[in-house]
Amino acid sequence: MTQNPTDKPLKSSWKIPAIAFSSAGLSIICALSIGFFAFKSSLRMTEREYHAFYLKEAQMLVKAAEIQKDASDEDILNTIQRIWGAAKAKPSDEYICIVDKGSRLILHTANPGTVDNYAGENQIIGDKKNPSCKLSDLVKSQKNYAGDYISSTGYKQVAAFAAAPEKGWMVGLHRSKAALMKDVEGGIRFSKYGFLIICGLLMPLSLLLIYATFHVAQKRRQLAENALQEGEERFRALFEQAAEAIFVHDLNGHFRDVNHIACQRLGYEKNELLNLKVNDIDVDFFEQYDPARFLAEPKQNAPIVFESRHLRKDGSAFPVEVSLGPIHFVGQRLMLAVARDISDRKQAEKERAKLEAQVQEAQKMQAIGTLAGGIAHDFNNILSSVIGFTELALDDAKQGTLQQENLKEVLKAGNRAKDLVRQILTFSRQAEQKQKPVQVKIIVKEALKLLRASIPTTIEIKQNVQSNALVIGDSTQIHQILMNLCTNAAHAMQDKGGILTVDLSDAELDSEFVSKHPDLKPGPYIKLTVTDTGQGIPASTIEKIFEPFFTTKEKEKGTGMGLSVVHGIVHSHGGVIYAHSEPGETSTFNVFLPALEKCLKPEDRFEKPIPTGTERILFIDDEPAIVNTSKQILESLGYDVVTSVSSIEALRLFNAQKDSFDLVITDMTMPQMTGEVLAGELIRIKPDIPIILCTGFSASMDEKKAKDMGIRAFVSKPILKRKLAEIIRDVLDAFC
Repeated sequence: MTQNPTDKPLKSSWKIPAIAFSSAGLSIICALSIGFFAFKSSLRMTEREYHAFYLKEAQMLVKAAEIQKDASDEDILNTIQRIWGAAKAKPSDEYICIVDKGSRLILHTANPGTVDNYAGENQIIGDKKNPSCKLSDLVKSQKNYAGDYISSTGYKQVAAFAAAPEKGWMVGLHRSKAALMKDVEGGIRFSKYGFLIICGLLMPLSLLLIYATFHVAQKRRQLAENALQEGEERFRALFEQAAEAIFVHDLNGHFRDVNHIACQRLGYEKNELLNLKVNDIDVDFFEQYDPARFLAEPKQNAPIVFESRHLRKDGSAFPVEVSLGPIHFVGQRLMLAVARDISDRKQAEKERAKLEAQVQEAQKMQAIGTLAGGIAHDFNNILSSVIGFTELALDDAKQGTLQQENLKEVLKAGNRAKDLVRQILTFSRQAEQKQKPVQVKIIVKEALKLLRASIPTTIEIKQNVQSNALVIGDSTQIHQILMNLCTNAAHAMQDKGGILTVDLSDAELDSEFVSKHPDLKPGPYIKLTVTDTGQGIPASTIEKIFEPFFTTKEKEKGTGMGLSVVHGIVHSHGGVIYAHSEPGETSTFNVFLPALEKCLKPEDRFEKPIPTGTERILFIDDEPAIVNTSKQILESLGYDVVTSVSSIEALRLFNAQKDSFDLVITDMTMPQMTGEVLAGELIRIKPDIPIILCTGFSASMDEKKAKDMGIRAFVSKPILKRKLAEIIRDVLDAFC
């Protein structure tokens, strides 16, 4: 600011009228009267200005505390003490004293040893406007004060106290009354002695005395001006060294002063910024701040804090937190705004929100994994019974009959369900998916047959399946890719119907094409294309369609997992998927999967006979249906089977007849005693007993852990008859 907030124009000279006195005595009296009363008037003005000057300095120190409101009390006190010491141009008997809301000293620059002393009994000497009171009363009222003051040691001082409402502090600036009066009363003493001399001198001497008296007064006034200048420099140091942008403006928004940081952040020169208004840099300012509030509440000194956006000279915007409060400036009520750039804080909030969203997604996936594990265990037990009884029925069905064909379809559906459970576990990261060479052409034709029965007849299916290439993958997952894409396409055409086109062709991707898709490598691929004539996908949506849980369907019709699953399957097969859409017309999904470069030899279609045996097997499972089917299957293979639905009972039986059993097949998850614990007990009783451990799903057991325990085989349910027979034979033959 170019002018001290409490400066008043100081009279630089006094005009002395030329008066013709009728006698020397009259001239002496007139001279004395003029000199005495003029000097007294000057003295009173000087005292008032000192009061206002000290109060202004105390208020500036309060502003220093408010600017650092987030800092600790100790840091704020250190900053105030550092600014006070740096701004003093020369030694002085002035000092700072700060008391907290309990009237205890927390800072005393002249006598640090008095910190923590109680100062509430110190006396405030009142005047016509303010009654006398104790310092503790002034602290409670949080009113500003400038005038005479009696310290705890009984010394009379000139003091100014400024309230810091946010802390409950009173910031006081003190000077000895005697020292101040020593500066300003020299003129009075000189006037007293001059009075005696003038009384004995002639008129010319009296006039000379008058001149000398006014000369001294002028000198004292010059000292006052120097002190005010020192205060101006002190205030300017605080104003310019502040770490935040500071603005001073009137109630209409016109800037009166700004500091260096404000100019630097906004990109303006100072003279440019002083020609602007607040709403030139903050378009929403007057929507959040009402000047009438401070006019209606003249005693309201507490600043208001709000968030806004400031506009730089180049038009860019950044978020700020503004602390706004009233101040007095050259007799006017103005506003002091401290603006803090909170760009980093806002960015951190965005990152935190993004991280929270990712955590929520991870929790959803974890919940899916937990659900998948529970479903897998129970569903695989059910499938064990379905597949087992189906295979038993097939053994009894006559060759070439409709009954046999129907049972084969049931068995095929059971195997598909088994693969689907394995796929769910793979998606939830709870099982490894085994991949092998598969011919996509066969999977596509089978999926389209199923799809035709499940979508409206208003949708025509066109297929152009040309590729005979093989890929390394999982047939169930590739089946799901096509089913999900076609189901979504059918959903887009369900209201008006349309054409669903499925193409399967060979593609040789060159380096130019691969450069646009970093996840691919040059070479042979198969290209699966699914196109619909539905509503199309908006450009804003197509970027998000592969994200988990993103869906444009109604809550009851979609979970947002379909395309996310497809995307994951394609990438697990080393391929890519991308979508193209014309809003209101068509949508096309292209899937590229790496093809095998060498053709595989056709598999030997001759099936080896199912291995059999005559050994005695102890079979344990807590599901009676599984026990029943497994007993019949094993007996059909020639084995002597003893069953139990209780692990405790099975342990007693084995302990009594350990040498009569050649093999133990046990379930993993059973009440009272798990298959893992049971296997350990059986091995303890008979260390060389071969054990096969079966499970619908277990997160705590895998093949490696089972082998380390001495278990010969670890098998996942449901188990087909041929697979079970081969595993049993491998275990028994290896034992022999």
